[in-house]
Amino acid sequence: MKDNIKKKIMKSRMDLIFDHVFFGALIMRLELKEDKGAPTMWTDGKRIGYNPDFVKSLKPEELTFVFGHEVLHCAFDHMTRKHKRDHRKWNKACDYAINQILLDSKFTMPKDALYDKKYNGMSAEKIYMKLPEDDSEGEGDGGNNGSKGGDKQSDNNGSDGQGDPGKCGEIRDAEGGASDAEDLSREWKIATTQAAKVASQAGKLAGGLEELVEEIIHPKVDWKALLRQFVETNAKNDFTWGKRNRRYADVYLPTLSSETLNLVIGIDTSGSVSSEQLQQFISEVDAIAKDFSAEITVIGCDTKVNSVQHFTPYDDVKIKLRGRGGTKFVPVFDQVDKDELTPKGLIYLTDLECNDFGNEPDYPVLWIQSGDSSYAAKPTFGEVVKMD
Repeated sequence: MKDNIKKKIMKSRMDLIFDHVFFGALIMRLELKEDKGAPTMWTDGKRIGYNPDFVKSLKPEELTFVFGHEVLHCAFDHMTRKHKRDHRKWNKACDYAINQILLDSKFTMPKDALYDKKYNGMSAEKIYMKLPEDDSEGEGDGGNNGSKGGDKQSDNNGSDGQGDPGKCGEIRDAEGGASDAEDLSREWKIATTQAAKVASQAGKLAGGLEELVEEIIHPKVDWKALLRQFVETNAKNDFTWGKRNRRYADVYLPTLSSETLNLVIGIDTSGSVSSEQLQQFISEVDAIAKDFSAEITVIGCDTKVNSVQHFTPYDDVKIKLRGRGGTKFVPVFDQVDKDELTPKGLIYLTDLECNDFGNEPDYPVLWIQSGDSSYAAKPTFGEVVKMD
């Protein structure tokens, strides 16, 4: 049986190489690893783990689809883009994002794969935001609905079998630290570019795949969705001893309460930021205040802090900014320490024209970059989202 499984895998990979040149050029980058503990398949950007029973259950053309599915997870860098998102829900979003591409490329999709035409053309991040919080709910539009779900996985990589809700191959986190993940992303971007050239020269790169490759090499992200995700991720419920939990009359237990979200928003008021950019910054702060029940501290800063304003969820947000000098980021973080603020997160609206970021704080940071300046630096900590 083992030899038959290996022959089936080999034939599927060869079908990719000859019939789907773009995918075939990329599948050879992934080392194969038998993993009887996996429910289906998985990839971490370096390997493909497979359960031989799962391989046996698939028709040859379905197995080819699954290998193409794992290739696209890697090409789209899904193993490093998850960040703090729920593992199972992220896998669902990624599956919805890529399965339509495989169908358009004439692959044969297994019956349990996830597909819904309403998600066509969306990024995994945008789909993630649209998925219900209870991701055990089946979805679909009359196509394939995939797994009905079950309990959440017990760890980050779905080791108890719940990390692949689409039953078509799981995406697991890249191994190593942030620098290793960055290196892996860079390698896949280069490999994807090269695979596209090979397929194009062979006359087997369809127009749809050309657009796909352009999206992979120069991804367009829904930055407002990522901003909302950052805020919602850090708006966690907590327990309080202030009220008796009425479900347990004889025992004094804490009750779950929703804390007021506490955010700090830094605004770059340096001269390199245009008046139009500043107005957009102010508009985004106003939108955050309206969309979330949050206490917001807005800190305006060029080379020094020039304004600090506090707003409760009940205040009208009217921001007054001064400055227009050079750029320094450290004073905003120093101001947070000086005022003894304890934010759930800090959002910095800036053109990033400064390369001194100071030390990483003990709260999450989201840099929202406006403009496309050649002088923009890369932050040494936090996430970066480019504003449209």
